[in-house]
Amino acid sequence: MSRSRRPPRPAASAPRIGRRAPRPGWRAGRALIEEWLPAAALGYEAQRERAASSALPPLYFLHVWWARRPLVVSRAAVVASLLPAWSRKWPPSLRRAFPSRDSYQGWVARVLGVGEPVGRPARPDPAPPDARLRRPRAFAHSPTPRDAALLRALFQVAWRTARPLLLDPMAGGGSIPFEALRCGLEPLVNELNPVAWVVLQATLAYPARFGPGLAGDIRDWGRLWAERVRLRLERFYPAPQGRSAFAYLWARTVPCPTTGRPVPLSPNWWLRRGSRPAAARLRCEPGWARCRFEVVCGEAACAATHPGRGTVRRGVGVSPWTGEAIPEDWIKSQAQAGRLGQQLYAVASKTPTGLEFRPPGPEDERAAAEAEAELARRLPGWRAWGLVPSEPYPDVSTDARPRLYGMPSWAEMFSPRQLLAQCTMLEVLLELAVEMGASRPGPAARRGAESGRRGAGPGGGTAKAAAEDAGGTSAEGRRAAASGSPPPLEADRARAVLTYLALALDKACDYNSRFTRWDPTRAKITNTFARHDFSLKWSHAEFDAARSLLPWALDQVLDAYAGIARLLGEVSPPDPGQRERRSRAGGAAGSAAPAAAPLAITLGDAARLPHLPSGSVHLVCLDPPYFDNVQYAECSDFFYVWLKRALGSLYPPAFSAPLTEKRLEAVANPARSAAAAGGSPGGRTGPAAGAGEAGEDRGDGTASGGKRRRGGNGAGASARQLAAEAYRSRMAACLLEARRVLRSDGLLTVMFTHKRAEAWAALASALAEAGFEVRAAWPVRTESQHSLHQAGKAAAASTALLACRPRGVGLRRECPQLPADALLARVRRAAWREARRALRAGARGPDLHVAVLGRALAVLTRWRAQGGEGTPRTGEARREAANAPPAPGPGPAVVKALQTAMRAARRLETASGGPCPGHPGQGPRVEGRPGQGRLPGRLTRSPRPQRWRGPGARGGEG
Repeated sequence: MSRSRRPPRPAASAPRIGRRAPRPGWRAGRALIEEWLPAAALGYEAQRERAASSALPPLYFLHVWWARRPLVVSRAAVVASLLPAWSRKWPPSLRRAFPSRDSYQGWVARVLGVGEPVGRPARPDPAPPDARLRRPRAFAHSPTPRDAALLRALFQVAWRTARPLLLDPMAGGGSIPFEALRCGLEPLVNELNPVAWVVLQATLAYPARFGPGLAGDIRDWGRLWAERVRLRLERFYPAPQGRSAFAYLWARTVPCPTTGRPVPLSPNWWLRRGSRPAAARLRCEPGWARCRFEVVCGEAACAATHPGRGTVRRGVGVSPWTGEAIPEDWIKSQAQAGRLGQQLYAVASKTPTGLEFRPPGPEDERAAAEAEAELARRLPGWRAWGLVPSEPYPDVSTDARPRLYGMPSWAEMFSPRQLLAQCTMLEVLLELAVEMGASRPGPAARRGAESGRRGAGPGGGTAKAAAEDAGGTSAEGRRAAASGSPPPLEADRARAVLTYLALALDKACDYNSRFTRWDPTRAKITNTFARHDFSLKWSHAEFDAARSLLPWALDQVLDAYAGIARLLGEVSPPDPGQRERRSRAGGAAGSAAPAAAPLAITLGDAARLPHLPSGSVHLVCLDPPYFDNVQYAECSDFFYVWLKRALGSLYPPAFSAPLTEKRLEAVANPARSAAAAGGSPGGRTGPAAGAGEAGEDRGDGTASGGKRRRGGNGAGASARQLAAEAYRSRMAACLLEARRVLRSDGLLTVMFTHKRAEAWAALASALAEAGFEVRAAWPVRTESQHSLHQAGKAAAASTALLACRPRGVGLRRECPQLPADALLARVRRAAWREARRALRAGARGPDLHVAVLGRALAVLTRWRAQGGEGTPRTGEARREAANAPPAPGPGPAVVKALQTAMRAARRLETASGGPCPGHPGQGPRVEGRPGQGRLPGRLTRSPRPQRWRGPGARGGEG
């Protein structure tokens, strides 16, 4: 075979990493992601995708899942990994379609929906023209039939099949397989977490099977569900003057240490900020049994009451009765003794002119008391039937705040009226499951039917009994009793409808717990997981669960399903007759045909995929957990306990355990690692607090779990090291299984981001141990600086897309060794080059670090350190180093190498004098040599764009 000419150097905005790798054994040579990616345009579109909460992709509205990747970036990872780089040896038909490299890259950008012009670099945050702002967001763009045909032709050239196999072993929220479906592929999907597995069924399997026609069934059964719930609950949510409440605002109370009277705890008393401010004014008199509230409106009145001065800050309260401070330990002790109460301080109602606020009236207090009494009456029966989530909150957790503040079980995370509403919605849902044909009658459903036949008391299972419970002689109640249910559904269709209704129940839980918060800036209720933890809220907001909560949750789920089905319906299937066959298999009569074939979504460990043969997958594309950023299993338990009760009979293997699987989860969890080692988590670095740490009031109603300690004692450092080693071990096992199922010419694409070198070191060690080598790294800005999870933090706003190749055919082939000092020198040179390139592109801060760390991974997965921190010079020292037990964690040499890369990036950024003005290339020029450890040399500025001067191509990165 004649040797082909070396392709031209890629564009400046898409530099490749490392020296030129040997050509793999597949026909088309390099993958496109190894050579080019429109990273800047992808970053811009990713931020556009998340800019407006009301215009997010429909997947976001279906159910909460943490750290979702933008759809446009997920599609880029799939398409650029499967497409080949441009070649002059393509068949004539492809050469006519793409006569040049620029035309090919421009077409790929249009398929991705970014429309990035090629041939010149782009800034990470460009100021786009008006036309670019007016065009639809990239995720709304679907490949046209012509684009789909070209994709199949290119896949055929690259992989000798028009439908290469893609595997996502850690699917999570489903962004990657969803975009694979939209590109005409049938992905292989796996997930460990049962909550995410159910979300994947609702995101991928059911829309692909039933198409848009299922939305009508969801709407019909959802309306019946909401009507029955309203009839049972409306007497507990009064509507004076015919106006129902939009939100009830509650403050937690603690007994005053001196007087014993309740002290309402809230960081502030704002009800609405902006041009029409409103606030609650706290009043107390010596002769009163408790505080009272009044509502003030207007700038002058609000300024006079000082609503920003709350009664709690950093976990320490202030008694309005005596003015003395209430220690944090006193509040915790009272909470654990069950004496942390609540008091209603304002009610918000919707009017034609907007929201109006009023102080609570006697009817509001009476309705809340009646709800608490009704819950006490119903609770024994509900507990016996298993409807109450009484599972204890885990003892081993990174977030101890629920236990510290009097919530030892998941049921205590809801106020009495909230728990009454949630259990009522669950009870009615189980009754509907029997009527629609999705499950057999359970104890709760049988009890509801019997109550309906006897006409006994509240809680009857039929519409007639529900009308009687609501006081049932009204005309509205008689109409509801006379109205029949929709006709029963076919079994599989009923399972799908019940799944979406259960997701609506989860959404109601998310917005109706003690962890919600009233946002006075936007005058709305924030959900439980506005942050990625169980952050304590001193004051919380409550929906009107009789009239507003469930209809709103159902509308959210219904709109999400319609949007998902519409996006999938725009896919052009590879086989022209495939759409007709799928329509006959699963489409509803008169509805649009399903977009893709039914796909299997497996539930299990990513380190064990026995259903996949070895060497059968072309691409493994995954978005793994980012070290310790999110504790997915701990957070998802909040939803698991409700889904288990709603869907346990439909999916028995998924909901057989008391809580979600945590032992096999690939996250760095210091608390769990320390408990497994028999120690104490000590100075862990997660978001939670130990029993003696002070909770920090952030000023928005959120109490943090205490100050994060970077250092700590030996126990804390050991817990962090053990957590890093556990993460590395689990990731290595998962990647090794990915290496087994991957073809020898296949590709592994990993999305990753973190601000700490330990996280990147763990990933680098796992990749190297599994036999992968990083060939390209692309930092893409995926997070908005205004995000609650990013604002005020040194969190990385960019995600690195790492393109990896198997190092050899054998699974155990090791990378060559280098002395640690030589490895550090190579990493330093690589960091120098990448930092200069990223600075020219406008990257700063954590984004610059992500770019540099991604480049450093190419060196660390190509070479491994020999010995410890340095090369032993004597024979005795070498023998001691060889016999020493391995240290826990990813390895000190790897961590030190990545820390060196980060220091190089920081020092070069400091010397560059801030962001480069204007177009890349017009900023400062940096001169110097990286070999002596001093970065950089001298700094000059040029009036015109010039080439960056530096150490030159001396030695390469490996």
